[in-house]
Amino acid sequence: MNDNIAKKAYSRFGLTYTIGQLGYGFLIILISFIIGRLSPGILSSLNSNLIVTYIVMVGLAYPAMYLAIRGLKKTEIPKKDMGIGLYLCCFPMVYALAALSNIVGSIINARLGKLTGEGAVNPVIDLVMNVSPVILFIVAVVAAPICEELTFRKFLIDRTVGFGEKTAMIMSGLIFGLYHGNLSQFAYAFVIGMFFAFIYIRTGKVIYTILLHMFINGTTTVLSQVMKISIDFDELTQYVYGGDMEAYMNYVSENLAAFALLGLMGMIIITFLLLGIVLLILNHKKFVFRPVEGQLEKGHVFSSVIINLGMIVFLIYSLSNMFIAQLGLDKNIARLVISLFRK
Repeated sequence: MNDNIAKKAYSRFGLTYTIGQLGYGFLIILISFIIGRLSPGILSSLNSNLIVTYIVMVGLAYPAMYLAIRGLKKTEIPKKDMGIGLYLCCFPMVYALAALSNIVGSIINARLGKLTGEGAVNPVIDLVMNVSPVILFIVAVVAAPICEELTFRKFLIDRTVGFGEKTAMIMSGLIFGLYHGNLSQFAYAFVIGMFFAFIYIRTGKVIYTILLHMFINGTTTVLSQVMKISIDFDELTQYVYGGDMEAYMNYVSENLAAFALLGLMGMIIITFLLLGIVLLILNHKKFVFRPVEGQLEKGHVFSSVIINLGMIVFLIYSLSNMFIAQLGLDKNIARLVISLFRK
């Protein structure tokens, strides 16, 4: 009986997230088309495109997805406070998890990039390097963590933790990772998504995961902006690959303060990373799962959670997006859509 309930719940989530993405994409195209016709210059920059994208996402897509799943039965998660000491330990731990999983994802991404001839595909770098710091802060550090933690942690886990804590944690991370639609983000989003899910399951307070999410996005944003402002890496790369070591040394000597700042930041990052690894090792025994009444039996988890219409559709759609992005076809599709607007 509970197997069927779990199938229906996860199927609803799979269909909701798939239709939500498709609907969101359609609305972006439609609104961009209308704005482009009324005032073509508005969408001429990446900044304005990002603003429109997030207005649609926050104002329409996420609320619509919530309305689609709010009728599913919820399990009340007891509210518990984390001690300030333990919570502070979560920051270096989640940073270490994000950094290590990102390294693994980057290696896989780079190797696949060699096979496809597209190189390592990372749309996040293109975004953070070409968007206004203020807009990037509002979108990536404030809006995204709040919306994503509500959508992929609270709304999802409240309605699936009754089928098993471990299953809810893994599925929260998996769905969150796949939802990003590209391999470069999948690895670390999957891992930190599970970490956030575990914290929410143990505390019932999404504010904890929102702040951790803001921290991760914030550090990435700050680092990228400092690097962009401090050093022209394109120019530096040209000197290195061109073999012009004199120009390279002149550039370094002229920007010693910037390189010193990056060196200091590098030391802080390494220290924080090592601290996170040590804390993960010391606290690994705390990551335990408690049995819940009505949870799925071991042999029924996969068939109930994955083998259902909604999740199959979501997996096919998400993996297709990742495949398209890895081959660089998403850029061609974007150019085609833009060309259609201009006709």
